[in-house]
Amino acid sequence: MNSTVLLLLTCCVLLDAVFSSVTKLEGTNTHINQINGIPNDFKANTEPFQKIGAKLYYIEKLERVNWFTALIKCHQMGGNLVNLRSLDEIQGLGDKLKLNERYWVDLSNFSDGRFRSLITGELKGQYPLWNEGEPNNARQNEHCAHAHVNNRGVHLFDDSCSLEYPFICESKTPTTITIVSW
Repeated sequence: MNSTVLLLLTCCVLLDAVFSSVTKLEGTNTHINQINGIPNDFKANTEPFQKIGAKLYYIEKLERVNWFTALIKCHQMGGNLVNLRSLDEIQGLGDKLKLNERYWVDLSNFSDGRFRSLITGELKGQYPLWNEGEPNNARQNEHCAHAHVNNRGVHLFDDSCSLEYPFICESKTPTTITIVSW
């Protein structure tokens, strides 16, 4: 048993930004390292998600569905509709998104009439990507948000949840891996 090594991989769900800190705990004959985030050399099979920047994403390119179906499909894959919180995140995704396309994202205004993230509960003010004048509820039934990609970048718009667009999911796992050896 001298050379026996036990590896325990634990994937934890994180609902917020990926952290970059490293915590190391040591005890007698035991070393525990916890690395938050996805290491650049992480090689596990993450399909259907792909690593882009520090997160795992699935970008639907063919199927067009309404917002509710997109929400369900992401959940069935073990993820959520994408929570686009930063310009860095959008820039990382930018090369993978189709020009002049719309993609469902996780913002809606069902709870109290104000656009919030399904993942974090944050209000629309936390999202710098809203197009000027949006959300505007122009058709009086625009309760879901999509990201529109054009030559000026990516911007958020409110729209009818029944319209059919592709969607972007982000993975809930793996964002934390714990390896224990002794």
